[in-house]
Amino acid sequence: IVDPSQLKSEILKRTAAVSTAPYAPEKIDSPSRVVIVPSGSLPRTKEKGNIRRGAVEKVYANILEEIYSQL
Repeated sequence: IVDPSQLKSEILKRTAAVSTAPYAPEKIDSPSRVVIVPSGSLPRTKEKGNIRRGAVEKVYANILEEIYSQL
């Protein structure tokens, strides 16, 4: 079991080189912008098992709104 704060820090460290988007909403530059969810909890397509972005946005709408309100 990994501590969520350690996991968030590791994600930030590994994505720092590619998280250079010019607009603030596109940057992952704070642990508060990383959401840890239980394994297997994201909605996926039946065909390929891809994560269904629209469905995830609906499920986690409250969390996403909180993140964007802090920008």
